[in-house]
Amino acid sequence: MTSTLYPVAHTPSQPPHAGTAGMPTTPLRLNITRGRRLALIVLGGDLDAATAPRLTGAVQQLADSGLYRHVTIDASEIRFIDLHGLRALDDNVRLVTRGRRRMTVAVIPGPALLRLRSRFEGLQGVWT
Repeated sequence: MTSTLYPVAHTPSQPPHAGTAGMPTTPLRLNITRGRRLALIVLGGDLDAATAPRLTGAVQQLADSGLYRHVTIDASEIRFIDLHGLRALDDNVRLVTRGRRRMTVAVIPGPALLRLRSRFEGLQGVWT
């Protein structure tokens, strides 16, 4: 089993972005543990418009390798998630079910993801 940590560093041309209420955000931490047919991605920090492409890239790389049957995304340590982050989680599930890929993705939610979901429960009647 191998493990890879992918921290996100902000370059001078890409300053840290502001989260809700203008507060600075925490960079996304991405830790990938690879087993024989299973990969675990543990996320921490903020999953938003600026950081979501990192998650999508990591899942794409795992899917393209053809080595993994199942990927679990542990989002329990996410401090903040916006709609871009939620979309990235949803897109990753679709990414691996396209074509002939035989890979599944499961997401372990944390408080930030559950909080975002609860905000939309009241709007369910609007979309259905």
